[in-house]
Amino acid sequence: MVAVAAFDADAVTFEPDDGRTVSVAPGAVRTFCDKCGSPLSFRGDYVPDQIYVPLGLLDQAGELEPHIHSYDSQRLPWLHIEDDIQRFANSARSRLVDSGSSEPKKATT
Repeated sequence: MVAVAAFDADAVTFEPDDGRTVSVAPGAVRTFCDKCGSPLSFRGDYVPDQIYVPLGLLDQAGELEPHIHSYDSQRLPWLHIEDDIQRFANSARSRLVDSGSSEPKKATT
């Protein structure tokens, strides 16, 4: 399971740099820390104005409330998230495309 926050792509910078870039699927780019390999971000061609950052990197992660749950069909059987937030069995790509960059700083699980 991964929880990420969406931000306007222009609003996010990494210091000292963006890390190592990997693209194993067309239209998807992920970045990783050069030293430890931790994931830093995800960018997709289908939401070009957004960047997704793992919540574990953010000091203020507790202030971001989730807006959607993706890949609910792959949720571990012992994980129970009890809320009324919209769930997608697989990718929430269609919802993300519809929201565009007009709703930055969203948490997604």
